[in-house]
Amino acid sequence: MPKLTTVKDMVSSNPEIETFEWKDSNSTALTDMSSMFNGDNKLKTINLENFNTSAVQNFGTTFNGNTSLEDLNLDIDLSAATTTENMFNGCQNLKQISFVKKDAPYLTSMAYMFRQCKNLEEVDLSELVGNNVSNINSMFQECDNLRELKMDNFLGSKVTDATSLFEKCKISTQV
Repeated sequence: MPKLTTVKDMVSSNPEIETFEWKDSNSTALTDMSSMFNGDNKLKTINLENFNTSAVQNFGTTFNGNTSLEDLNLDIDLSAATTTENMFNGCQNLKQISFVKKDAPYLTSMAYMFRQCKNLEEVDLSELVGNNVSNINSMFQECDNLRELKMDNFLGSKVTDATSLFEKCKISTQV
């Protein structure tokens, strides 16, 4: 069986899907997950158990606009990623997100990554190293319930755009 390299727009804008499960581990060559679930606003649960994201370069808009998404079972490895722009933008019911402990040397843009994640309570990026990230524009904009944000060790000195980073955000603890 050939290895997948892209799942771009695979199930995007599907108005009826509520649960998506994929336990296939044939994802080691996957480089593009952009817009995979973009606009699936009835989707509540995504289970990508054994899904390998270590070669994924483009995470842009992967889960963008999934207003009903509550549960995401995926350990996200950003070690090959160049962009996570709009990755979770508008995931209003998502409360937690986990990332694999890794260096993210190619990651340059995280703009709008968690924008409008209104029920997101905690984000821990402290185990990631993103020394080349330059754009974090609106990354946490309108995260109404974000209580704790851990970013120590994550960002280096290359950030040039942090416009509206915490605009309309009620964060109470930053570490």
